Amino acid sequence: GDVPLPTLEFQRFPSGPKNHNILRTTPLEAWRYLIFRLVRFGHRNKLRKGEKVELQNVKVVIEKPAEEEQQALDEYGFSLEHFHEYQERMLDGRKPQDLVYTYGNRMRGYFQVDGAPIDGLQVMIERLREDPESRHAYMTLWDNSTNLVTGRHCPCLVSIFFRRFEGRLTLTATFRTHNAMDAWLENVYGLIAIQRYVARSE
Repeated sequence: GDVPLPTLEFQRFPSGPKNHNILRTTPLEAWRYLIFRLVRFGHRNKLRKGEKVELQNVKVVIEKPAEEEQQALDEYGFSLEHFHEYQERMLDGRKPQDLVYTYGNRMRGYFQVDGAPIDGLQVMIERLREDPESRHAYMTLWDNSTNLVTGRHCPCLVSIFFRRFEGRLTLTATFRTHNAMDAWLENVYGLIAIQRYVARSE
């Protein structure tokens, strides 16, 4: 007689959900493929704030990190003007009164030595001027004295690392968590502004 086959239920396609690597040419192309990977291979996880679909340890390399035309962004509801405003905030070391922190402030005004604020980007520029092959152009935005101890107001962008490779300045950024749908491409544009600022100043 016929043997009934069990009905299989699955929530994601097989993959290693703790290790995904993406290499694409442009930011928008990389974002599109990131969303594809997340939808197809993402792990459903219940957090305090609700159910999330996530992948861990996703590495995305963008070969040509530059702004795209508004027409290309229109299809997905992104605004180049908004991205440009975000880039300006990313380079601004001042902290607005209505925000607990900004990435710009964490990089350029939050940390202090002897009561004076440190402009981390300027330190990176000077370090690379002294030694273009330096492997010490690394900075964290995470503050152990508050973020580790209290677990509050923790930045998602936790480190940036500049390194010259084949005559060009690369930037590696690490996020402890990242909203792929809404914040990822915006943050990529912010990082483009940082990379360009340091590259033009070194």
